[in-house]
Amino acid sequence: MELSQKLYNVEKEYPFLISEYYLNLIDKKNTLSDPVFLQSFPSAEELSADRNLSNDPQCEREFSPIPKLVHRYKDRALILTTNRCSSFCRFCFRKRYWKTPAKKEDISIGEINNIIDYVKKTKNIEEIILSGGDPLMLSNSKLKFILDSLKAISHIQTIRLASRTPVTLPERITPALVKMLSKYNNLWFVTHFNHPNELTPASIEACRKITSAGIPMLNQTVC
Repeated sequence: MELSQKLYNVEKEYPFLISEYYLNLIDKKNTLSDPVFLQSFPSAEELSADRNLSNDPQCEREFSPIPKLVHRYKDRALILTTNRCSSFCRFCFRKRYWKTPAKKEDISIGEINNIIDYVKKTKNIEEIILSGGDPLMLSNSKLKFILDSLKAISHIQTIRLASRTPVTLPERITPALVKMLSKYNNLWFVTHFNHPNELTPASIEACRKITSAGIPMLNQTVC
């Protein structure tokens, strides 16, 4: 099978999506070895490897007592806020959510309320992680509703917002967003830089806006 056909088959299974900003970081003279290209463009190896792997490698379904909530560890839980991202990273372990990219699946108000009820009753939960997809694909108002609902729970000590937008879509880090996030004194921002080439003036400025507002920032990376 020709490589082009193999890549087409991969894209049918796991679609391709990249923001214009992130696309422009790719070195056009060394495309095939460029770290942004390798993270973003389909590889024929994705389907061959997938045959021997679960589409839920973290067993999140097993630890999901109600829709959109993963409660694996006693003291923390994770909320799947959306299936949307600004770019699809080929290493993502939630690629199962890409199968129907035209179907945007943001968490509903009803699902949020059900999660809040569960967390209120489960008093050993001290930390909530907002993930997805990317939580910053939600509107500011929807994100604020989630954060306000969590802030009202007395035993929640920490909220972690996990987002790759400073890396792939830094223009999303607007003054209005940062002002809203700065109101929550228990909020930590966790982003996801994997390579020095992703550290551009725009991405650095996006991170600076967040930290300058008094929001602690962490970074995770693919090992």
